[in-house]
Amino acid sequence: MKHIIVLETEDGSQAGSAVELLRAVTFVKSAEIHSAFHAPKLWDLNDADHEVLDWFASRMAGKLQHHAEDPDRPTHTPLGWRDYDVKQVFGYLLDEVRELYEAINEAGGLTSLIAECADVANRAMQIADLAFAVYRKD
Repeated sequence: MKHIIVLETEDGSQAGSAVELLRAVTFVKSAEIHSAFHAPKLWDLNDADHEVLDWFASRMAGKLQHHAEDPDRPTHTPLGWRDYDVKQVFGYLLDEVRELYEAINEAGGLTSLIAECADVANRAMQIADLAFAVYRKD
């Protein structure tokens, strides 16, 4: 079963491209944001699912901490992404996706691959946090 979320742009047309999707997030009404962040439960997680989620969340937190300590990183503080807009963080997400692609195609090892997955997930989380900030303000 597929679940598809369709966002509309300000003029009512469907957001098709990634850029249109990001623009649509800006114009989503509070009620729509509320439902996006409080989506119905689609399945029951079992213990193994929770174990993987906990394990990966710890990888994400470790990468956030590592980057927070790197003054050369564009968003070098733990919540530094809040100083950027969604489009800027989306650009950083694309950079991380390229790095993940490179890690997949290299023989760099499992550790490098998992680290890049955490970086991609962190950038996606940061975009969600920026979108949710709009909801918190309303």
